[in-house]
Amino acid sequence: MVKKAIENFVTPYFNELTSYTMSLTTLLLIIVNLHFTLHQFTITPSWQPKMITYFIIFIIAIGCGLALPIYHVFVKKKKTVLYKFLIQTFSIVMNIAVGLYSLSYVYDINNNWLYVFPFWNFLNAVIFPMLIKYDIISIDQAFKKDATIGEILISTLFLGIIFYECQFVYNIVWGLTFSICVIFVTTLNSLFKFNSIHMDTA
Repeated sequence: MVKKAIENFVTPYFNELTSYTMSLTTLLLIIVNLHFTLHQFTITPSWQPKMITYFIIFIIAIGCGLALPIYHVFVKKKKTVLYKFLIQTFSIVMNIAVGLYSLSYVYDINNNWLYVFPFWNFLNAVIFPMLIKYDIISIDQAFKKDATIGEILISTLFLGIIFYECQFVYNIVWGLTFSICVIFVTTLNSLFKFNSIHMDTA
């Protein structure tokens, strides 16, 4: 009974639209902050060959995790085990990276209420994978239903408005922009029951 209650609460926040929102937000941040992105991902002469190899593998994995949700949300195909692994990896890495950056930024500006955002990032990076690992929620069930074109367009509109406000009106740093966009769009999707499914009771 408790397991099903947790499943029904958590699953709407971890589905195809959520992974699409995370990927599109990341892509928009990369484009808008291109100079910063290129600076962070520049290979320097001091790097060892093994380090460069690991870095390239990491970039390919993250790139796939970034591109696949955007591809799959429009192209309806069966989601493979590799797809789900890459999505989980992308989600964990992004949330940890954003959480660490946001935590450092919030600490520097000494704004206590903003700590909710890095806390949310770390929660996503740790709690959801643990719930999946111990079969409290099912990743297969979470990605069982495809999002409709209407849901995708409305979610994209939500994201576009929030992203514009964060980056161009309030000049919010990229880490907090990521968290705000994903939290608000995912919550709106959940309220409107977008891409939601009824969890099996068996």
